Amino acid sequence: MAESIEQQLALGRDELLQRLGKHLTPVSVLPRSPSELRAIALRWIEERRAQLQAAVCGSEEIRALSKSAQANERRVILATMIADTIAASIVGVPAITLAVLIVQEGVETLCGSDWLLP
Repeated sequence: MAESIEQQLALGRDELLQRLGKHLTPVSVLPRSPSELRAIALRWIEERRAQLQAAVCGSEEIRALSKSAQANERRVILATMIADTIAASIVGVPAITLAVLIVQEGVETLCGSDWLLP
């Protein structure tokens, strides 16, 4: 059964990266270590950083909400908005897990220089 956004928001960064890495890794006889799974996920995110930035940072709604998204309810809404945006532009990974990672890391971290412009 899929976990809710609230449940995923309660997970740590390492656990989310491991889950993303597991999803990106084909099933094999030898299981990957947690650190290998995290590295796979981080590499995948970095390879798509420009695409993520274009999809997420271009949204005025996400930008406005991220400035006030401290309460858990707002974080859930923000993760959902990001997931919808990502689902439209990136295929092949669980959008909610990726969205929760972006919320936990801080949308400003992804969009930093894009959002410094007036």
